[in-house]
Amino acid sequence: MPDTLRNEVSGGAAEPDKWLTAHHDPVAGLHTFSSCMALADLSADGEVKLIIADLGSGSHNMKLKVYKGTQLSSENTLIDMPTGVITFHMDTTEPQLPAVAVASGSYIYIYKNLRPYFKFTLPTLEVNPLEYDAWNQARDDLLDVSLLYEILDSLRHEVGECGLTTRSQRFLMCPDHQSQQTFLDQHKGFLLKRQTVVTAIATLKKSYAEDDAISCLVLGTESANIFILDPEAFTILNSVSLPSVAVFLSVMGLYDVEYRIIVACRNGHVYTLKRGTKVGRPTIELNSQAVGLVRRDKSIFVATMDKNLHCYSNKGKRLWSQEMDSLILCLELIEIKALNLRLVAVALEDRRVLIFKDKHIVDTICTEAPVSAMLYGRFGREDNSFILVMRGADPPLIKLRGGSMRPGIPPSIFNVPASCLPSPKLIPRPAKVEDQQLKYFLQKYKITSFDAFKPERNLQKQYRNLIISRSKERLVCLFMTDNFSECSLSVIVENKPTLCFPLTLSAFKNGISVPLFKTLHPNNGLRFYPQFDETVRLAMHYDIPFDKTIENDVTLLQGHTSACVDTEKEKKLAFLTRQLELLLQKQFSMNDYCFAFQSYPKCNYEQLRDCLVLPCKRKLKRKGLYRDSV
Repeated sequence: MPDTLRNEVSGGAAEPDKWLTAHHDPVAGLHTFSSCMALADLSADGEVKLIIADLGSGSHNMKLKVYKGTQLSSENTLIDMPTGVITFHMDTTEPQLPAVAVASGSYIYIYKNLRPYFKFTLPTLEVNPLEYDAWNQARDDLLDVSLLYEILDSLRHEVGECGLTTRSQRFLMCPDHQSQQTFLDQHKGFLLKRQTVVTAIATLKKSYAEDDAISCLVLGTESANIFILDPEAFTILNSVSLPSVAVFLSVMGLYDVEYRIIVACRNGHVYTLKRGTKVGRPTIELNSQAVGLVRRDKSIFVATMDKNLHCYSNKGKRLWSQEMDSLILCLELIEIKALNLRLVAVALEDRRVLIFKDKHIVDTICTEAPVSAMLYGRFGREDNSFILVMRGADPPLIKLRGGSMRPGIPPSIFNVPASCLPSPKLIPRPAKVEDQQLKYFLQKYKITSFDAFKPERNLQKQYRNLIISRSKERLVCLFMTDNFSECSLSVIVENKPTLCFPLTLSAFKNGISVPLFKTLHPNNGLRFYPQFDETVRLAMHYDIPFDKTIENDVTLLQGHTSACVDTEKEKKLAFLTRQLELLLQKQFSMNDYCFAFQSYPKCNYEQLRDCLVLPCKRKLKRKGLYRDSV
């Protein structure tokens, strides 16, 4: 940073720079945005790499670049302009390597080990009938270019730009009659299709909140829809419609439990999506279009085009607003986990990056050019790295924090003013913060006792036709059919602590015990809330094996046989029980054959063979026991 800029920020007095410039490449030639940058350990070697989707010139030379340290390690060519890059885990195989998802046009390109792995295509949309007829008539030379342009232009005013196909949009962009005629001659012979494009992309944890847990993809499209994709089969798990096109996404929660998606749209509104909703709920109405959205704790920070930074609660109540001196270009969340500190960085047009703690500016970074993209996180082996991409010919500027927390040793590793930091100690972090994090973890996920275990409210939100009964020692959840005539699944949580776990859980589907060793600890021990939710979900989708069903029926028939008084009825029950046992054992004896003829004296072998388990005819003839009838 030049000394003149540093003096301007500090009021004329030169002070040491809080940021260490680790790398500065003036000829990198990158053109990207914050949504097209990501950090991930792609090789599982502890070395975090920088992933950038380079926009190139906008029409060609688009590439996916990966930086290891300060060197370009690999690059892949993209066939369309990228709109977002994220990393996520799609399986649990070892070693757990994250996949890279690139949103480009109507497709999501998945890279595994930096090699193409899968391409997901967004579903096609219905073409407007008037537009379809106009292109068909133009193909048959029934419409000239001028009339086709007038029809499509009037249709654009009716349904909007996003209601037309890509071909019509590009045709309306042609400046003169000659270019329109050339475009028509080149494309009129092809099938007219209307495809939407991806405008925003994010990730949502599926079942667990760990960093390496499997995540779903959340897509915002030009057709004003939000899609949630399954990370394994890449099918659409859920679809939500919005009044406008999504431009920014902020996702929190778990898909299998409860989640919330905050969406900033082009119409200047912010919507909230929750589990089970099909239409977005309006939460915030802005005075101008949004240029950035981040979520910090229970607050939502939104930057708008009228140079204002707003802070709202999760329910949409405005907490404060602050007008900037220049236009806001982008936002980035700065999270320092060791100090439990979360800040918000705001890049301005006047070559400054302001760092906010709540509504107070705690640091200012002056740059040589306006910043167009920012990314904060672990890069290489440095936990706190701030990556800035500047406009024009300026390349990424990576600033790292250096120093230690001990007093008397050069600057703090986190480079936050002393007013925001705890008092310096000779320990990695203050014990108070550690206690707060441990307390939050215990309250949020961990089950400490049976009295503190209260999943009723969450279960009633997720499932219908549910009956919950609770006593001092047992919690019983009965999942009934639609008409409440039968119980399809029963989940029982008992206050029986094991050696390491406070509760035990058992599940029964149609009277048959469900094996739970995949999700629970030994002896069906239960410790965490996500573990309980995952167990219930697996039990709901459990397919009862045929052998288990037969064993259950045999047990019921044996009970009825022992309590039966009528001799003939007891004989028939014994015969049915024996037939079911033969289905399980796959071993037949001659006594069973004779017993079948005694039970059904008017039937021959062929008739009994169709509905009973009997030895084969060849085996009976060899022993001289085969008879057509008795």
